[in-house]
Amino acid sequence: MVQQGRICKGMSKEAVFLAWGNPGSAPLKGEKAGKSFERWVYTRERAVPVHSVGGGWYGDPWCRHGWYEPYGGMSVMYVPEEAATVTFEQDKVTEWESRGKLAQ
Repeated sequence: MVQQGRICKGMSKEAVFLAWGNPGSAPLKGEKAGKSFERWVYTRERAVPVHSVGGGWYGDPWCRHGWYEPYGGMSVMYVPEEAATVTFEQDKVTEWESRGKLAQ
């Protein structure tokens, strides 16, 4: 499963690391129903189109002669989004969730 980039319940942290790599941030640690757990959160970047609109005054503003010329364009901004989570109890996978393919 590791060679295919897949994980399953019961896998060790080392196996998950080999299958999916390092999570995007420090592990989240807590306690649920009296048991300690650790959650790894994997992120990816999503491209979001950004439209800009503006304009500029050209000419002599004192004489009120000139023109206003609009300009604008489109660019792309990248925003992080959660791609997957893996929860461990006693260093073994107890649950996981993936939203699409992780970038390898």
